[in-house]
Amino acid sequence: MQIVVTREAAQTTLALNGRLDTSTSRQLEDRLNEVFKQGFEKLVLDLAGIQYISSTGLRIIMAAQKLCKARGTGLAVKNVSATVAEAFEISGFSSFLTFG
Repeated sequence: MQIVVTREAAQTTLALNGRLDTSTSRQLEDRLNEVFKQGFEKLVLDLAGIQYISSTGLRIIMAAQKLCKARGTGLAVKNVSATVAEAFEISGFSSFLTFG
């Protein structure tokens, strides 16, 4: 999986490309840990390049959401494909994630 990190003012965006599954989730988790250490006011996950997400990938996003909430920062996901949106809906993630 490819992860491109960009920073604009207080917003950090991670653009993901590839599959977010068991074999790639550790890569995202490591990158998120780096971003959390550096700090931000808003974290955006750009999922335009993600066509598949497993339960392991969902777990990483949930953990990031919880950390953001605990720190008083925001997390949003954008450019979600229909397949990934369906996974968010089925898992209940659409009820607590911010889209946009």
